[in-house]
Amino acid sequence: MGDTPFVWSLPARGSFLRAAAPGYSVFRKIVVPPEPGGEIVIDFKMKPALIVQGIVVDEQDRPIEGARIRTFFTIFYKYVPTDAQGRFELDYLERGRSSHTLFARKEGYLEASTQVQADAPKPSYKLVLKRGVRCEGRITAPSGRGIAGARLYIGRDPASYDRLDAVSDEDGHFVFPTVKPGEHDLVTQAQGYASDVRKWKVDAKPGEVSRIVVRLDTGRIVAGIIVDKKGKVMAGVGVHARVHRAGASLFRRGRYIGERTRTDAEGRFRLLDMAKGKIDVECYGDGVIRHVEEGVSTDIKDLRIVLSRAAQLAGKVVDANTGRCEIIASLECKDPLPESMSVIMRFKTRKPGAAAPAANKVYYAKSVGTKIHIKGLPAGDYDVWVRTKSLMGIAKLTLTEKSPSRVKIKVRRKVFQR
Repeated sequence: MGDTPFVWSLPARGSFLRAAAPGYSVFRKIVVPPEPGGEIVIDFKMKPALIVQGIVVDEQDRPIEGARIRTFFTIFYKYVPTDAQGRFELDYLERGRSSHTLFARKEGYLEASTQVQADAPKPSYKLVLKRGVRCEGRITAPSGRGIAGARLYIGRDPASYDRLDAVSDEDGHFVFPTVKPGEHDLVTQAQGYASDVRKWKVDAKPGEVSRIVVRLDTGRIVAGIIVDKKGKVMAGVGVHARVHRAGASLFRRGRYIGERTRTDAEGRFRLLDMAKGKIDVECYGDGVIRHVEEGVSTDIKDLRIVLSRAAQLAGKVVDANTGRCEIIASLECKDPLPESMSVIMRFKTRKPGAAAPAANKVYYAKSVGTKIHIKGLPAGDYDVWVRTKSLMGIAKLTLTEKSPSRVKIKVRRKVFQR
């Protein structure tokens, strides 16, 4: 804390900066770099934190030392260990959030959690860590030989915050020290072998051992090329395989499997270590509309995927009365947002000649500071809404693939009636 300046070199694509001090909530800000060689000034305005205290014990009510206490919003970068009496204090929680979820973790125990209501926190919180089931097994090749270095995880998907990880040893053996009884998704991957996704029913009691043997088949390769609608190859497009789930929406499709890749300079890609059968191939990237090619056979080596290039939008929102800039897209604005919240821009597709917008496609984007950037919109006609807690505005625009479309939206103060 204080007036001491600092200097930070930003990577070309920007950075996520954090500032922390005892007794103050963690300050976070996404920073987009200026033009090469330029500078940007950021003032970290620290606010008094919500302070939470508590204790971590085992099932016999004995204090546990060294348990790591985290919150949902700081789970990947900040934790507080419990002392010899099992006690902890978090002095960096944001008062502006309605609630916080606390997590307690320690090797050999199952995770414990509790909710903290920011407007009515308790004097102290008690988290009880329980023992789970030891899960172990062996990964083998078709010949029965153990596979070393196989990567396994238990969880809903690769990005799950509570996923459990393990790696097989030189004989293919692996161990998950403690797992909650019940049915779990087990995913196994090893170079040169097909990814394996299965249900594992852990029906042993805490303190007991559950065992499994996973036999991996030889991996298959899916290869192909990605082009746009004009037949031009598309380099740098992200490609990732997903478990095939016919007819599912984008956000309800099967889990990701294998390693993600990108198309090369000639638009070609290869997905390795696929299992026999069908997969869904997801394609994404800057300047393209995300697309999922369904039901692709893992025997194909000449897959051709055609993607649509995305339209681009850049614009600004101004106050209809003062003319002052409130938000601006892809440009810089001196004035900050009038409120301490994100502004939501909502896009609804409008069919040519239709009086009302179609309700089946809605796109959202949130502003960061005084900037907003929207990617992946299909070309076409749109109705655009801008809304904050007390401001709102609407406009119509047409997006094309050739160049960024710019729109100026005037917003007015809402009128509230009792």
